[in-house]
Amino acid sequence: MDKNRIASNMISVVIGFRIIAAGILIYTIPSGKILLSVMIFLCAVATDALDGYLIRKSGVPASLGPYSDASADLILSLSCFIAFVITGIYPFWTIVVIIAMFTQFVLTPQLNEPIHDPIGQYYGVFLFGAIGITLILPFSFVYNLVLFGIIFFTVSTLISRVKFFHQLKKNQIQEGFSIQGNEQSEG
Repeated sequence: MDKNRIASNMISVVIGFRIIAAGILIYTIPSGKILLSVMIFLCAVATDALDGYLIRKSGVPASLGPYSDASADLILSLSCFIAFVITGIYPFWTIVVIIAMFTQFVLTPQLNEPIHDPIGQYYGVFLFGAIGITLILPFSFVYNLVLFGIIFFTVSTLISRVKFFHQLKKNQIQEGFSIQGNEQSEG
């Protein structure tokens, strides 16, 4: 087995641990096993950092595919927020928002254009932070701050995406005019 394949499989195993942790957390959080939940969550976050390091160091992607890391992050975040909804900490709409944000994250790269979204790239980091804070600071004012943060980051990311698409459309229109102008001056 070649070195790249081993590295790719190792990265996938690390990502797999995060998915397993998500499955455990969806049980431990509603069961009130907070210390265990915090420890499992911290291990899951460590695997997120580790797979990123391994990808950069080896230069190869995970054998599970290009969206495996982001999908594992989504599964972890969703599992925790589903557990929080089950326990009555957060409303159901938080799950819908997280799914919607992941969906737009997956769909927008299909444009073959890099999207500079300084807020959106930190959305997952914010969700991990929100989960950690929710686990270690079980107070209603903290939950309200997290909800405000979810709303703020979601709206900010959507505004950033709308601005990007507006600029993309504007550039396409300008390119269309410059191409037509060049064709007319050549003819």
